[in-house]
Amino acid sequence: MLEGAQNDLAGLAETEADFGDCQRARQDAALLPSNPGRIASALAAFALATCGDAAKADSLANTLNQEYPLETFAQKIDIPIIRARQQLQRGNRSDWQSARKEMSL
Repeated sequence: MLEGAQNDLAGLAETEADFGDCQRARQDAALLPSNPGRIASALAAFALATCGDAAKADSLANTLNQEYPLETFAQKIDIPIIRARQQLQRGNRSDWQSARKEMSL
């Protein structure tokens, strides 16, 4: 699957999750290859975190952290957003605020 198609599919999964259609979001995220690019990984993790699939979201966040340790966007935006979405899903609004502060560049 080409990187652009991966990004589109992961973006669709994120949108579905944001609108509450977690079943379709999970299905679309599952269609991604085992090692998608940075953008697709982040968007899929956003969807999975929003839908409460913490294990898969954590796995993608850890992969982003390992594969892109020096990329500012991955470290300061993508990973904190994944963590913030997980905290919101768990109902931890104060932890979401902490994750949001990590996103400051």
